[in-house]
Amino acid sequence: YVALRKTQITLRFPFDRTQGKHSGQAFKSEKADIMPWLTFFLNIIFDQSKQAVDLLTADNVEKTLSGKQLAVLEYLQAVKEATPGEITKKTKVARPTVNQVLDKLLNLKKIERIGMGRSTRYRIL
Repeated sequence: YVALRKTQITLRFPFDRTQGKHSGQAFKSEKADIMPWLTFFLNIIFDQSKQAVDLLTADNVEKTLSGKQLAVLEYLQAVKEATPGEITKKTKVARPTVNQVLDKLLNLKKIERIGMGRSTRYRIL
C-alpha cells in the first residue's frame, strides 16, 4: 500500500533529488521517473532479507518452530540423548511428526544423529 502511494506521488510530482522530496509541480512531459519507487522497493527487500538472515543465523531458531517442534527440542535439551520412540512417548507427539521435526533440527544443525537404523539416537549439539 505504501509503495503504491509513493508510486502515485512520483507520477504526479517530480522528485527533487537536491531536496530529497517531491517538488509539488506537475510533470510537463509524459516521462515518469521510476527511480524513487525502485529505490524504495529495493530498500524494503534488503531490510526484509537482513531480518530473515538474522532470524535464521542467530540462536533464535526457536522463534521459527511450532509448538510440537519446540516440545521435541525442549525434551532433547532436558535429556542427554533419546530415540525417536522415547521422544514420542514423553512429548505425546505422533511418530511421523517427531521424524519430521528431527529432520528439520538436523538441517538447522541444532541436533546430531548417533547411529543408524533401530538404534538411532539424537542429542543436542
